[in-house]
Amino acid sequence: MIYYPIACITFLSATLGFVFSVSTVIKRKNADRTDALYLLARSTAIALAAVVPLLRESGELLTAVTGGMLIIQLADGIIGLYSKSRMRTAGPFIMAFLHAISLWTYLSLI
Repeated sequence: MIYYPIACITFLSATLGFVFSVSTVIKRKNADRTDALYLLARSTAIALAAVVPLLRESGELLTAVTGGMLIIQLADGIIGLYSKSRMRTAGPFIMAFLHAISLWTYLSLI
C-alpha cells in the first residue's frame, strides 16, 4: 500500500522543518529570535498535522498535508535560490519533487 510511505515522507519533511526551526530559535538573538519563534510556531503545527495520517488513516488529510508540504518546500527552494545557497535550494526542491510524485501517485490510485 502506498499510503504509509507517503505519510512517512510527509512526516519526515515536516519534522525536518520543525528541527530547522528549533535550531534557528537557539541560534538567533533579539528581534531575529522573535521571527524564529513565529517560524517555530508554524512548523510545530505543520509537524503535528503531519503525524495524524500516520496514526489514523485518512486519505483526505494525507492529501491536504502533503499538498501543503509541497507548497512549503517549493517556497523554501525559491528562498534558497534567492539566498544563493545550494543546500537550502536542493534540499527543499528534492522534498517538493518527492511530494509531487507522492501526490500524483496517490491521486492516480484512488
